[in-house]
Amino acid sequence: MGFHSAALEEGADLSLPGLAGMLADALEELGIDRVTVVGNDLGGALAQVFTAQHPDRVARLVLTPSDSFWNCPAHMLKPLRLLCFIPGFVTAATVVFRFARVRRFVHRMSSKRAVADDVLLATYVPALANPEVRRDLVAFVRALSPRHTRRAARALEGFDRPAAVVWTQTVWFPMSHARRLAELLGGWLHVVSDSGAFLPEDQPQELAEVVRRLERIA
Repeated sequence: MGFHSAALEEGADLSLPGLAGMLADALEELGIDRVTVVGNDLGGALAQVFTAQHPDRVARLVLTPSDSFWNCPAHMLKPLRLLCFIPGFVTAATVVFRFARVRRFVHRMSSKRAVADDVLLATYVPALANPEVRRDLVAFVRALSPRHTRRAARALEGFDRPAAVVWTQTVWFPMSHARRLAELLGGWLHVVSDSGAFLPEDQPQELAEVVRRLERIA
């Protein structure tokens, strides 16, 4: 997704279904049978696609504010996706992330809690420093499409394992999507206050408690 330190082979499938296949391969390689999947933001879209493609690998599913249904990429980011088709745009755009104020500003668009700049810098360094990682980022963004999240939503209807949707009021991800996801999954909806879209960063303890509750379900 552009935050990895080692670039993939050129031409790798970086669509959401392609990344879901990579996750399944990783679990196979590690000898892990089933996992509790927790997804946030575009990672939440990936969690939906992974669960739809590999339901036998998922013991429980937790979705926090995420791209879903028609909102993939998130509606406010759709113009940026189009700009990624312009050669050199991402390389030029990453230059501004060399400035701490820019990194903090962009992060606070999705989080109510400040994060130490060394953490933010570590997050953005791969795309800043490695042209091959920027190539992967471009491929990932260009491949984003609501057809993948819509297809996943259809496959998730009647999901028969413990599931929870942990959401908050945010301009990025509609609350109506949280309700629809909870209904599709047959899970419960837990609404968190005082949080931005990056709920795992803003309210980690509350999210962890929901995951613990889910793990107590047989």
